[in-house]
Amino acid sequence: MREFRCDSEAMRRGYLALAAQVSKALEKGTLSVHDTLQLVVIDDVVVNWYGKDAFDGRYAEKPDDVLLQMVAQARYEFEKPYFEEHSIVTLAELANKKPVVKAPKAVVNQVFTDSEAAKLWEVGLTAVIKACQGGGLNRFNERECRNSDGTFLISEAGMNRLFGERLDDQGMSIVFMHIGSEEAMLVRSQLRKIFEVRGVQNVEAALHERLGEVITSCVKAIANGHTVELLKTIEDVAKDVGIVSKVAKVVTDFRRYNRIVWAYLYLLVDSDELETWRMVAEGTDIKTLMEAVSKK
Repeated sequence: MREFRCDSEAMRRGYLALAAQVSKALEKGTLSVHDTLQLVVIDDVVVNWYGKDAFDGRYAEKPDDVLLQMVAQARYEFEKPYFEEHSIVTLAELANKKPVVKAPKAVVNQVFTDSEAAKLWEVGLTAVIKACQGGGLNRFNERECRNSDGTFLISEAGMNRLFGERLDDQGMSIVFMHIGSEEAMLVRSQLRKIFEVRGVQNVEAALHERLGEVITSCVKAIANGHTVELLKTIEDVAKDVGIVSKVAKVVTDFRRYNRIVWAYLYLLVDSDELETWRMVAEGTDIKTLMEAVSKK
C-alpha cells in the first residue's frame, strides 16, 4: 500500500472517521466491497473519499435538494485534482494505522522568538508578550521564557501549555471542523428568530431563500478561486445575525482549512436527504468494513 502520513492522533481519528463512513455505506448497500474508491489525498494525507461521482456510494440516490447538489458537486470539483484510485482495503488498513512516533527535536528547534511563536501558534503577539511579562494568570514560568536583549525567547513546551499544542495543517483542519458546523447552526437559529420577530408569514420559506443566497454565493466564490469573496460572504451573514464569524477568522488558507467551510455549508443546507455516512460519530464501529475486506 502507498504510504500515507499519520503524524498525530488527530490524523488517526480522521482515518477512523473515513473508515466508519465507508463501513456505513457498505452496511446501507450504497457501496460494494468490490467498488473502486477515489481517495482525496492532500500532502500524503487521506482527507475524503468518493465513488464514481460526487454522489455514488454516499447517497442511496442523487438528492433532489438543489442546494445539497450544489455543495456536494462544488466539493467534488475542488477535490478532484487530489484523487487517487484505491480499493476499500486501503481505508480498512488506514483505520488500523498508528501515529508515527516522532524523533526528538533538536533543542534549537524548540525555542522561538515572541513574534515567531505568535505566528506559528496563530495567536496575538500582544497575548504572547503579556504572558512573557508575567501579567495575569496566563504567564510563562522562568523555564519557558526569557528576555534576550529586548526579544523574548519562548520554549515550545511553554507555548503548548498556554496556547495549546501546535498542529500541522491537516491536524488543524480536523480539529477545527466543528467551528464550521457550530457557526452554521447558530446562523440558522438566529435567522429564524429574526424572521419570527419581523412577523414573516412563512419563516421556513424565508430561511431557505436567504440561506440559498448565501450558499450560492459561497459556491460561486469557491469555483472561481475567490477566497476573499467567500470569507466576506460568511463574515457578512454572521454580522447580519449579530455574531462574529469564527470561520472567517480561522480559514486563513482555503486549501489548508477547506473542510471547515464544507462543514459550514452542509449544515446551512440542512437537507433531509442525508448522505449515508452523514453524522457518523468518530467512535462508530467499523466492523462491517473489516468483515467485508476479510471476505474479499
